[in-house]
Amino acid sequence: MMFLCVAYILVYAGMIMYDLFFSKEIVDASPRMEEEEIDISDEVLAFHPIEVSKEVSQMSAYSSPAADVAQMTGGIDFKGVKIALEDLAAKGEKSGFAEVMDCWRIHDQAA
Repeated sequence: MMFLCVAYILVYAGMIMYDLFFSKEIVDASPRMEEEEIDISDEVLAFHPIEVSKEVSQMSAYSSPAADVAQMTGGIDFKGVKIALEDLAAKGEKSGFAEVMDCWRIHDQAA
């Protein structure tokens, strides 16, 4: 194993010495690409812009601009959750949030 390691070191050292002192070939490190000039002036003169429009359908609420506006669905916004939980802690079973939880329990039992 030691012999192979020494042999590899000697081979690579010999290759480096050959490249530094005996090889007269100049190697260009930067790759060169062939560039081709293309004239598109005829296509530019023949170009005519076309106006494209999209018809807006009023059949669905999701495609109307009003769909971008937040709509209330009967839920509680994030800031209201803290208030509802504090109300639940203070009033217990008589709070509005407790009534909602009871409705969920009844729904889960029915399902």
